[in-house]
Amino acid sequence: MKKILLSLAIAAMAICIPTACSSNSENNAQGADSTATDSVAKAPEEIPVKDLKELESDHYLAKVPEGWRAGSRVVNSSCVIELPESPFTYASLNFSTKNIDEFKADCEKNGYKAIDDVVVGDKTWVAFYKENKEEKEQQISAATPQGDGIVTARLHNGANMMEFDEAREALKANFKTIAENITLK
Repeated sequence: MKKILLSLAIAAMAICIPTACSSNSENNAQGADSTATDSVAKAPEEIPVKDLKELESDHYLAKVPEGWRAGSRVVNSSCVIELPESPFTYASLNFSTKNIDEFKADCEKNGYKAIDDVVVGDKTWVAFYKENKEEKEQQISAATPQGDGIVTARLHNGANMMEFDEAREALKANFKTIAENITLK
């Protein structure tokens, strides 16, 4: 008798389990379909990097100047803006928890020489310059205080056919253009 009851219980469970599973599957499928539809409908269309006109972090908003293009999205408060014509220039923006004195010390330690500060509105950018004539490389590293740290801009030139002094002046002018397009938060 026990064997018959056990067999009937197993048979009853075997009948109920597929029904329960198929019922849950239908509910899950319906739920998944509506969620997937909602996600697709609500997902914003991603703009290609080169078409971005603003790059925003928690510490600054950088507008991409006319003739320039975004070279990256903002990742951990860091981004790149590029000038895709001569004198090809790459500007890397970032936020650092260092202070201005630490920034100056780092620049001097790495072979940069102080150049004139750049004042844009109420912001003063402390600027440094470094060059390697053999490699035709020029760099500007600058920073301005923001909250508990600094916003930095590091510019370097790419390949160009300019005379070295002319390229240096173009790099300085490009830094000023970048600085004019940064709004601190």
